[in-house]
Amino acid sequence: MIALTQGKWSTRDVHDTKFNEEKLSLQFRTGRLGIFGLALNRYSNMPYQTWEIRPDFKSPGMIFFSFTASIISLDMNITSTGYCVNNFQGGSTPAISEMLGKTLSLAELKSTLIAAAVDIFPEPDTFCYTEGTCEKNFVMEMHLYACISTLVQSHNFSWSRWNLLAGSRTIVLLMRELIEGKKVPYHSTLLVTPLKTAIIDCTEVSPSFNSAGIAGMDYYADLYQLSQVYAQPSSLQKQRNMDPMLRENVARILMAIRPLSFC
Repeated sequence: MIALTQGKWSTRDVHDTKFNEEKLSLQFRTGRLGIFGLALNRYSNMPYQTWEIRPDFKSPGMIFFSFTASIISLDMNITSTGYCVNNFQGGSTPAISEMLGKTLSLAELKSTLIAAAVDIFPEPDTFCYTEGTCEKNFVMEMHLYACISTLVQSHNFSWSRWNLLAGSRTIVLLMRELIEGKKVPYHSTLLVTPLKTAIIDCTEVSPSFNSAGIAGMDYYADLYQLSQVYAQPSSLQKQRNMDPMLRENVARILMAIRPLSFC
């Protein structure tokens, strides 16, 4: 809460501010009458904590996306028709409660969350106002999201603790191929730069980061090219048969939230 004094906004005349989360009411004391306004930290949810995206084998044509920010966490299903948030934690408003279980377009999802003061959609200058983030090379990051969206019906991608400190021209994330009816494998660590993509000899519990590729790793320009060599035939078939609207929706939500630059 801030007050307008002599043409400038100040908190000097505002005291004992109390916010009731259940009633969504704000109380404060003031030594003067005048114009009052509300100020908030637009990017309070940044940096993010974890994220994961994977296929939902129980519902063919559906992708599960789990996302945890500094304050909120949500689980959503992505389909060719839009986005459905099934679980939301860290604060609630009537608009968010009404949103749960409904399939929305990206524009509707963004407007609902932003109106509820849940802004997880960074602008190009967000890095100027946040700490603990690492802006990745934009072209590299966007291309990787496009590659992930192509593989997501057969692969599981998630956050890696090595990503934040890897630098602006290096992205590190976890990846594993999921085959229906087979045991879920361990994650591989994927390293992506503007020049190459490689599976590296490093894990989340390694004592230090190692950017060297695994034994026998050849050169691959991007994740898609790497998948054409390492993926199983059934996974390659899923890539070819994937609904283009589902692929587009996966890429769009990742590009809007940008987890690789903020997590």
